[in-house]
Amino acid sequence: MILGTDIYYQVVEQKTSLWETEWFYRRIFLLILLIISFLVYFRIRYLIKSREEKQEFIKKLIKIHEAGLKKVSFELHDSIGQNLLVINNDIIKITQNLKKEEPLRIQLTKITRMVLDSIEEIRRVSSGIYPHQIKKIGLKKAIEAMVNKLLENFGIKSEVDICELDEVLKNESGLDLYRIIQEAMNNTVKHSGAKKVILKVYITGKYIQTEIEDDGKGFDFKKLKENNARGFGLFNMSERTKATGGKFNIESEPGKGTRIKILIPRTINHH
Repeated sequence: MILGTDIYYQVVEQKTSLWETEWFYRRIFLLILLIISFLVYFRIRYLIKSREEKQEFIKKLIKIHEAGLKKVSFELHDSIGQNLLVINNDIIKITQNLKKEEPLRIQLTKITRMVLDSIEEIRRVSSGIYPHQIKKIGLKKAIEAMVNKLLENFGIKSEVDICELDEVLKNESGLDLYRIIQEAMNNTVKHSGAKKVILKVYITGKYIQTEIEDDGKGFDFKKLKENNARGFGLFNMSERTKATGGKFNIESEPGKGTRIKILIPRTINHH
């Protein structure tokens, strides 16, 4: 009714063409603004939905991937490892019935050592594929053991300070944090040339904050982003962090080392 009266006044009373009035141009401008606003609103909704769907898809991929690794790890440890242990015990029984000087006993003793070395190597590989020690000794100690052992093997000094994690992270989030730190440490020993690494994990509000710093050669992170590069495992670390609903940040410059900051939402375990 009001709009009709408005149009009547502008067209009839002013005795001018509708499209020649200032009223017409104002209304067209408002209409364009309204259309743009709707387009922006739906675009934002689409981007948010796409991001959520992407994160959910990545979550599912990670879950499937971890389930596969867990199965392979158990097969190595419980099947092949146990079979080798049985073989080793049978060889020991045979050697006990042979004289010490017999060449066969000497040869079987060498085979026994090789089998034991193979069992130890299978345990190491199995542990690397899937960290069973998280359930055995807890997340905090599992991360400490993994970091210290890996850095020690490459002659890199470490400073590790990790808060109690087992009561504040669920299994999936705990495994995610373990994997992210593991990836960061692998990158460090492979690429950084660092002499020392500092790892801190602590609770800050609703998040578990992880800070990793090394004194290595660093790299040009801006150039890496401009080239859309996904090297050094950074992409995997970033995506895994985002899949938990967390935040991932990295700072690095040539000759100034690398600093990584990770925030993962804190969750309470219910026993």
